[in-house]
Amino acid sequence: MTEPLLYKPHDNIAHVVAITEPLLYKPHENIAHVVAITEPSLYKPQDNVAHVVAIIESLLYKVHDNIAHVVAITEPLLYKPHDNVAHVVAMTEPLLNKPHDNIAHVVAMTEPLLYKPHDNIAMLLR
Repeated sequence: MTEPLLYKPHDNIAHVVAITEPLLYKPHENIAHVVAITEPSLYKPQDNVAHVVAIIESLLYKVHDNIAHVVAITEPLLYKPHDNVAHVVAMTEPLLNKPHDNIAHVVAMTEPLLYKPHDNIAMLLR
């Protein structure tokens, strides 16, 4: 569903947001639903997405969570472990885990890091 919108600078980021926003920042949302939507678009469909989700699910939606801890846990699972995760975290950390945050602002901050083969997609998994 999201594959045609991903990794292309000319794609309508607003459309991506419209699709994913209802699933964001809500602890009760079915994370499996998110996976079902995105799994066909993953770089390695055979990867154990359920494992990734199980690891990060308990850390999501908590303002007090240590984002560095999240990164440390998920980095080995990223498709490109050498990517600059710290850079992505530094840009997005102030906006994470806050339901009232302006999703458009999040997109504006992260868009420059997306759609580049050398960038990581850690935040897309969120």
